[in-house]
Amino acid sequence: MASFQRFTILTFAAIFCLHRIAEGAYNNEEDAQALLAFKAQLHDPNFALQSWSVLTTPCSSWRGLKCSRRGRVVGLNLKDAGLQGTISGELLGNLEALDLTGNDDLEGTISSHNCKRFMVPSSVSCTKRNFSSPRRSLLTTTTKSRKRSAGVRWGLGIAVGIVSGAVAATLLALLTRAVLGCYAGTEDLKKPIIFNKKISPQMLAFLDKEDALTDCRVLGEGGNGKVYQVSLQEDFVVAIKCVRHHSEPEQEQEEGDPISHDAKQIRAELETLGFIRHRNLVQLLAYIFKSDSHLLVYEFMPGGSLQDALNRMAKGTLTLSWPERHRILCGVAQGLAYLHNESLGSSIVHRDLKPANILLDEGYEAKLGDFGLAAIVPLKATHATTDVLAGTIGFIAPEYHQTMRYSQKSDVFSYGVVIAQLVTVRSPTEQFIVENGGSIGQWLQKCLQSGNPVEAIDPALIGSGYEAEILLAMKIAVFCTNLDPLQRPKSSEVLKMLLQIRNPDPVPTDTLDVHSTGSDTPILGSSGPLGFVQSTSNTQSSSF
Repeated sequence: MASFQRFTILTFAAIFCLHRIAEGAYNNEEDAQALLAFKAQLHDPNFALQSWSVLTTPCSSWRGLKCSRRGRVVGLNLKDAGLQGTISGELLGNLEALDLTGNDDLEGTISSHNCKRFMVPSSVSCTKRNFSSPRRSLLTTTTKSRKRSAGVRWGLGIAVGIVSGAVAATLLALLTRAVLGCYAGTEDLKKPIIFNKKISPQMLAFLDKEDALTDCRVLGEGGNGKVYQVSLQEDFVVAIKCVRHHSEPEQEQEEGDPISHDAKQIRAELETLGFIRHRNLVQLLAYIFKSDSHLLVYEFMPGGSLQDALNRMAKGTLTLSWPERHRILCGVAQGLAYLHNESLGSSIVHRDLKPANILLDEGYEAKLGDFGLAAIVPLKATHATTDVLAGTIGFIAPEYHQTMRYSQKSDVFSYGVVIAQLVTVRSPTEQFIVENGGSIGQWLQKCLQSGNPVEAIDPALIGSGYEAEILLAMKIAVFCTNLDPLQRPKSSEVLKMLLQIRNPDPVPTDTLDVHSTGSDTPILGSSGPLGFVQSTSNTQSSSF
């Protein structure tokens, strides 16, 4: 009899604990829904809310939260996060502490019983809620009472039922919920993420088919997949990049998880990239997860890639003037400086800057593509890229071979190689370059020091009248490809130098689309802060 009593007590205790755990999970899920709804209403240019994702729980990794021991969100600190938009009074009524100061572009009204502990900008007001009103969670829902009543029904059933049956039923219910939750997570993960209002889920529905892209035009192919030209509508063309999964199946799946951790992480990172906007960055329009690949839907660039243009220039079937080449270089520099600039909230390193990732429109306006992708989706090994060497041979900064890490200065090195290519129309891996300089930057430096730089210049540019500007561009390329990363300029400084090639007057910072920390004095002038001057001040009027 005593044994039966102990069994009964332990059973009730176990069920009570399971009920509390389940109730806590419901509450945590409710908080998550509220916070995600809050995030959806606001513009987040600095990506302060990047960690707020459906793939994680609020109290595990979300920025700015304070949680109770029971896993409820009780505090929110988003001071100086740069948030913009209108706050709904129904979203934050149950927080015990809130700090939104420094977000001067926020507006709206918050309803709470705790206004005295809320710190908000002057454009946001807090109205006191009556204590006698029902205590709301972060988000008012109609399902909460039903969820809580489930615990009562469980208790009544246990009190009048058979103890062992109740235990079995409880375990079965929890197991069923776990399975359904896992299935729901799988389905949500496979839904497309859309970043542009021109695209609807219906437009992308055809991609569910295994052979959806078979008959589409191939724009390019790399070590990790192909890029296709696809017409979503009669007047709406996009480029779809198909990135194959690189991991082995057994490595991709966590125990009990049908979707790999890598896939979830990739999805979360791509959500960040999808909201980046700049005229010189190729826009990511949508993302779709498939069992064997990631589909990235980009805006279509009718001018093709800079690599295509260089190939045609080398064959003599395309001629680009120096102003057109300079326009391309400035466009790439604008995009790169924007990625590197710390005002974005988190600096993005491209990691694979090369002509194939620079796309052109009809007017030779350049846009930088695949930014950040090399860090998110590792590539398969090819003749040009390997799992050990991230990047492309000829464009990889020398320090990477020692540190195995990419930095902003690594991107600047790659960009210097791009400048050299547009000036010379030569490949950095060309045997002549390797034999005579080791790298295209070192070869250009030798040509400049020899006093006969004409041998390095594309013959199509000789006699164009832009010789002085071309010479300065060569020197910038040498500057960017310095073997010591500390001696390379910042991307924002490179942009200034390029703009000053065609406009010797000081370039105001507010015209650069970036927050440069450099001086407003001409970098190519005698007082330039980068020490690039002695070799350039006497050559601006020279000719070949």
